[in-house]
Amino acid sequence: MGMKTASTSHVAQPRVAPTIDEDIIKVRTAEGSLTFQDEHIEQFSRHCKSFYNSSLVLTSSSTSLDKNVGYAMSNDHKVLQGRIVIEALDRIGSLIAACEHCDRSDSMEVQRDAKDTLSRLRKEHELIAAVHKDLLDDCGLLHVDSFLYHGEHSLSAQEPNGSLRYEQYTQIRDALRRKSHKMAMMQRQSSLYELLSDNKHSNSSGDVTNSTQYLTRQKHVKHAMSTIEQFVRKYKENIGSHSFLAGLYRLIDNQLHPKSKTDIVQWNFKGSVLTEACQMNNEGDTEAYARDATHVLFSFLVINDADVEGGSVNIDANEDIQEPILSFQIDKFISDNNLRRILSVLPNPKHLDARATGSVEVFDDSCIDKVQARMNIDGHLDEAWPWWQELCNLL
Repeated sequence: MGMKTASTSHVAQPRVAPTIDEDIIKVRTAEGSLTFQDEHIEQFSRHCKSFYNSSLVLTSSSTSLDKNVGYAMSNDHKVLQGRIVIEALDRIGSLIAACEHCDRSDSMEVQRDAKDTLSRLRKEHELIAAVHKDLLDDCGLLHVDSFLYHGEHSLSAQEPNGSLRYEQYTQIRDALRRKSHKMAMMQRQSSLYELLSDNKHSNSSGDVTNSTQYLTRQKHVKHAMSTIEQFVRKYKENIGSHSFLAGLYRLIDNQLHPKSKTDIVQWNFKGSVLTEACQMNNEGDTEAYARDATHVLFSFLVINDADVEGGSVNIDANEDIQEPILSFQIDKFISDNNLRRILSVLPNPKHLDARATGSVEVFDDSCIDKVQARMNIDGHLDEAWPWWQELCNLL
């Protein structure tokens, strides 16, 4: 079954992001001069990197990476260590907040509650430290009191006070987390471009791009309807799919009711609609929804490559990644009758819990260079359907 493109241009591929390993030192120096216990900061940075990189970035590629069982076990151990280190810092942050709350309040009850919280958090830390003493010591997180006291309690003149030391750790943690989020977004974008490319190549091999029989024949229209029905059954219970389904319905409905018969309706939406809007547990297959949604799109729509925006993915601490915008149009050979058949298997937007995602754009005859003119609106190229199916379509 062929996917046809409204343009011969290729979807831009994002550049590969640098690994966090290359940027740990840059992150440290960018946040300020960390002269105190640089080895502790460095160890903490590496454990943070392992945790965020594995939990946010490598999830979708874990299948290929973990073919080596030894590597998988080693990676899991690093993730566990990273989680322990980050949770230790979070606990220290709670201790600092409890101390400040106790100092600021004159209420005996509030002070008592704060002291109870301090006692509980200290015990939790002691229990964790008893098991992971070396790990916390390497990261400078073993002794919580060093974060709670001010400069006059420092061990040396070069050691910052507790609040500054904690701030340095949190800056490192937050910077690495932001970097991992950006890398994860890049990875999802790259996967999306691969899905688009795979559909293009698999469909072009069927030699239907220039065939007037595509979507004029019953079997192709029925396949599109079946693809949509399967998608609806699988994902309708997940509200994350509703804006996508509503968008499909709006596109078809608008194309069936144009101001002029020659008008072409284009649907523009963010790539995250496919990669992030609907996350389901598919036995580790994080791309299942995007893949299924892409199959739905290409079953009766064409992608306008010329209007694909985004893909500029320079990783910079102060620069956001530009999200790709995808544009789809109705296949030029599908008739209004077959559009109604496809529309009939989509849920009514009144029964969905989200509005249509993206926006619609209408092109008239003056924009023929941007769109494919419809060639079969009245169905004169369509294969004849049995009379009872025609009756069902009218109803």
